[in-house]
Amino acid sequence: MEPTTDLLNGALVVAAIAAVLLLVVLFTVTLVRAGRRRRWGDNREAWLATLGELMTAEGAEIGPETAAGESKVASLSRRDQVSTVSDLTGQLTDGTARRVLESGGSAQLAATAARWTSSSRWWRRLHGVRTLNLMGADEPDLLRLVDDRHPQVRAEAAAWVARHPTDAGLDRLFALLDDQVALCRFAAEDALLVAGRAALPALLRYLQSDQSARRETAFRLASHHGGIELGAVAVHGCADRRPTVRAAAAQLLTATADPRAAEVLISLLDDADPRVRSAAAHGLGALEHWQAAGLLRARLSDPVWEVSRAAAGGLRALGPAGRLYLRRATTDVDEAVAGMASHVLELPAFAVEARES
Repeated sequence: MEPTTDLLNGALVVAAIAAVLLLVVLFTVTLVRAGRRRRWGDNREAWLATLGELMTAEGAEIGPETAAGESKVASLSRRDQVSTVSDLTGQLTDGTARRVLESGGSAQLAATAARWTSSSRWWRRLHGVRTLNLMGADEPDLLRLVDDRHPQVRAEAAAWVARHPTDAGLDRLFALLDDQVALCRFAAEDALLVAGRAALPALLRYLQSDQSARRETAFRLASHHGGIELGAVAVHGCADRRPTVRAAAAQLLTATADPRAAEVLISLLDDADPRVRSAAAHGLGALEHWQAAGLLRARLSDPVWEVSRAAAGGLRALGPAGRLYLRRATTDVDEAVAGMASHVLELPAFAVEARES
């Protein structure tokens, strides 16, 4: 029994020593990490503290205090620089961003950020693409991140596409319009708007495609740009079986200056869906198609309040002819019609325009 007891006691002693050593190692690692975080935090905060002056001093001489603060970024590791810079996305003007990046060595920073976009950790990929976005870096390989498995990375990649619009990149954004995550859908819409008229060819291709599941969204986005080249697809969309698509297509048709616009919109005043009738009334007013004044007057008695209001706003937008119809409507035997006409006539012009937009 004694040898067994001695062995057991020896094992316990060894286990105790191992536990003590493990605790010492963990304590040492914790101290090292805490010291590193403290030094990183001090340097980062000192650097960020200069940004207020940088924003106001853009184009002006940089004082010694600001220059000293700027140099703090050089003391950060490349990893910390990328993390810090990526946190500033959307907060800096282009000039300030360039100055900040130059203070840390933009070439090396871009190289580190580019490597991070291939990391297995999603947050590193996010920091990487955010930093490259802020730097305005043209990295064609970033297009792959539009299909990243993490939604925040996909959303940030969409913002990069908006700044570097290409046919391939813009076409990929349409896949995001159908993303299961709302953040990605909103990011894709925003990117297509930010891209401006550069996105029009891609929008046209998408709307002409049989695979365009998000036609309503695409029509709505295209209406921000307009253009006669979108007239045909807008006319076609006004005959879509889905009322939301017809309404969005009517909105786009109004912005295309297509010669068929007024005729198509007049036909939509009798649509079965009130959203379509409302969009048509708005459109005729925006086009100032005074010949439709009588038809819009008839829509003042529409059973759906929103359509009646749109018809009244459309009449007001027609100018003298429309206002004449509205003044006559103020004495209509239908109190709802008379009240709507009076209400719209009394509104200031900017309120009517805001409601129609």
